[in-house]
Amino acid sequence: MTTFKAYLKSRNIKQNDIAELLGVTHQRVSTIVTGKTPPSLQQVITIAQYLGISTDELIKLLEL
Repeated sequence: MTTFKAYLKSRNIKQNDIAELLGVTHQRVSTIVTGKTPPSLQQVITIAQYLGISTDELIKLLEL
């Protein structure tokens, strides 16, 4: 199974891109990518829309 980090890398999307999208710090995105803290529901929706995938697919990538 592909991880969220690997998915972002394969699409050439940087964590800073996600941070800007969400209006949070790079460090906050890092905690999401590494699985230390889950994103909020609104963040899941926003990220999924940005990536053009379903929230279900994103949740699987995040291993939540």
